[in-house]
Amino acid sequence: MNKTEYLAALRQRLSYLPPEAVNGPIGFYAECIDERLEDGMTEEEAVAALDSVEDAARSIEADLPLATIVKQRVKEKKERSGGTRPLWIVLAIVGSPIWLSLLITAAALVLTVYVVLWAVIISLYAVVLSLAAAGVAGIVGGFWFLPAGWSSALLCFGGGLVCAGLAILLFFAFTQVARWLLLLGKKLWLGVKALFIRKKESK
Repeated sequence: MNKTEYLAALRQRLSYLPPEAVNGPIGFYAECIDERLEDGMTEEEAVAALDSVEDAARSIEADLPLATIVKQRVKEKKERSGGTRPLWIVLAIVGSPIWLSLLITAAALVLTVYVVLWAVIISLYAVVLSLAAAGVAGIVGGFWFLPAGWSSALLCFGGGLVCAGLAILLFFAFTQVARWLLLLGKKLWLGVKALFIRKKESK
């Protein structure tokens, strides 16, 4: 597949979107191919080094604002409805108690999941911050208790070191957990967007 064929296939895959939403990403992939051509690759090699048409299309869809996708879908439905538009309006009004309730529930559910994810992440780092503060206080307190005796000073100093060590270990562990939670949130958002994206087979 050469440059022209690749870009044409990508544009066809995204043909349901408005041209202004597609031209920028198409230009980006065209520049990527041109850069590889300048490096001495053939068109076929440059295209092979890129994502497949389907993967590139999904990446573009994932970066699009949800409002753009929804607006385009609404526009398509209006165009397809043609003369039956009044009927669709009547059905939408009559069915609004059902679909509006479902829509609000779905939006509230997605928002709740996002709030919970961020609450968990903040809570994890709050634990790390508390342990770090306790570690610093223990180490400083160890020196503070030196006049009172070595046993009290060593106990306080040792507790501070334990808390500081736990804070360091948990920081790295919780950072990985936070990445997983953020990835889960991203997949959830992409799943919501996928409901509004019309799947087309790349040609």
